[in-house]
Amino acid sequence: RKAAMDAKPTACSSFGEERVRRVMEKEKRELMILTTRMLIRVYPKGSRINSSNYSPQLAWNGGCQVVALNFQTPDFPLRYNEARFEENGK
Repeated sequence: RKAAMDAKPTACSSFGEERVRRVMEKEKRELMILTTRMLIRVYPKGSRINSSNYSPQLAWNGGCQVVALNFQTPDFPLRYNEARFEENGK
């Protein structure tokens, strides 16, 4: 927590999708505080060899600013991501 308070505005941290899920279950408030101090990038777990996607909603709810998805598979999470940002012109 102290590291987040001392983070520079240009700091960025990367979380795997599983880590975000665990943090949102147990430390949601801390994640939301962290996202006000620095950029948080979330990426798919490496075992997604078929290029499937996780739901980006959990990371968005935690305030994560960069939620990476696999663009090779036009599945529901990817279409949901595209629809969400259609409102602001992408």
